[in-house]
Amino acid sequence: APDSPTRAITNLILDAFFQPETAEKRNWSAELLEQVNKQHQKSELAENELAAQRIKNTKPSLPLDEYTGTYFDAFSGNAEVRLEKGNLVFDYNPRHLGDLTHWHADIFRVVWRDPIFDMPAKSFISFRINEKGEVVSLETSFYDPITFERKHDSQK
Repeated sequence: APDSPTRAITNLILDAFFQPETAEKRNWSAELLEQVNKQHQKSELAENELAAQRIKNTKPSLPLDEYTGTYFDAFSGNAEVRLEKGNLVFDYNPRHLGDLTHWHADIFRVVWRDPIFDMPAKSFISFRINEKGEVVSLETSFYDPITFERKHDSQK
């Protein structure tokens, strides 16, 4: 990761090799810590802005088990939504496995269990409900939006 301790050590070694005259003057640990602190402040501000936009006191349109199932995108493949201990879980692959909490309406917040360093630790999943009250797709926002269409039992 760009802000990891190994990055500081790597930079220190590279400086010692390529710029020995200035290597001891640069404190990579302090520089990276400052970057991390700035990123945390930026994340906290963004989180506060999201919370201000949240519509409070709403409930999902359907019981949670109605959102479960297998969803498919031609480029991304299958993703599964399932219940674990009464809570929804989104499982796209081991690096995109996260716990869903209701945000508002049919939008859920997903907190990734083991996020990849270049993706946000939290994202949103929006479920689309048709006129019959059935979940027909979900859209994720962990990178660019991806729409997964719900597979029917005969398509699994």
